[in-house]
Amino acid sequence: MVNNTEANSMESERQSYVSKAWIVGMLERICLQLELPEALSEEAKQLYYQIEAWFGAGSQSRLSNIRIFPHGSFKLGTTTKPYGQEEFDIDLICQFDYSPFDITPKQINRMIGDRFRAREDYANGLEPLKRGWRLKFRHKFNFDFIPAIQNTFDRKGGLLVPDYKQADWIPSHPKRFADRFDFYALFKPEFKLERGLLVNTKITPLSKPFEFKDYLKRFVQILKRHRDIYFHNQDQKLSPSSTIITALTAKAYRACVTRSSYSSEIDVLTDVLHHMNDHINVFYVDGKKRFDIPNETTEEENLADLWNDRPECAEAFDTWRNSLLDILRKIKKLQTPSLIREMLSQAFGESVVNLIFENYTDQLHNTRI
Repeated sequence: MVNNTEANSMESERQSYVSKAWIVGMLERICLQLELPEALSEEAKQLYYQIEAWFGAGSQSRLSNIRIFPHGSFKLGTTTKPYGQEEFDIDLICQFDYSPFDITPKQINRMIGDRFRAREDYANGLEPLKRGWRLKFRHKFNFDFIPAIQNTFDRKGGLLVPDYKQADWIPSHPKRFADRFDFYALFKPEFKLERGLLVNTKITPLSKPFEFKDYLKRFVQILKRHRDIYFHNQDQKLSPSSTIITALTAKAYRACVTRSSYSSEIDVLTDVLHHMNDHINVFYVDGKKRFDIPNETTEEENLADLWNDRPECAEAFDTWRNSLLDILRKIKKLQTPSLIREMLSQAFGESVVNLIFENYTDQLHNTRI
């Protein structure tokens, strides 16, 4: 027979879980609002297929062997609309059948730019990037093209892409990166609290337990969104790249869920964020602090290479990470919808959070978590 102390403890634990699950539901809705809609995703695919065919039909024979395919968030399923921007950013690889002895990064980028400028509607939306080109389609998306050639020294089908100065080719393997990410996403957290304990909890439909649609993908989206908000009024060059966020989140996620069990989904997210730094190697060379984030899928690629030129970027990453950790630790203790709304707005943007809460105004009015 359960005594009063045990009953109160169980009820407290249940209500804490309900509160956290309700917050997870809000975070899930934020991700749904910010990710690329399916219809727009299909439109993007058709459009870059058309660009690939148009390139191949040109008179420049050196560009006729092009193959365009997605990488980054579009490939991984972690798209997040940039803060203050209507268009989604879609990363694309332009692969050509050349060896590094045939062509330089600057030469291939010059040919790509010339080809785009040959068509007026493309030329009007063309912008140079550090490693390639951006093609803008107003109110829809930006295509960020990076040229690539086959890495003849990689037996596993790797590629070579330009470095940030377009001075040399560096190894990359976007397909293996995506495969590794998808593999890590297969791991699922183990929860201490039996979901059956929540069956008899008297809560409104909005407050029912929620789960993330896909833990790892949602975690990456949440971190990227907060990154965008946090650095919006700061030096954008200090903002950590989506590649670094994705790689560290994936590594920390796998490590955390294979060694720990949790009380709720938001506790998993907090633990992953806490352990991201475990996967950053820090060492000293001639008295200078150096950073290394190995790309597991590309030998000798250091994702933190830029941090070694600008160590303030590493400091900014840690400050941002600690900021989100602080928010998550505070929000887990809240049980009032109005306070949760306020903190979510600060962390992820007032407009998207207001939209979500306004859709459930009537339910929120009567909700007591």
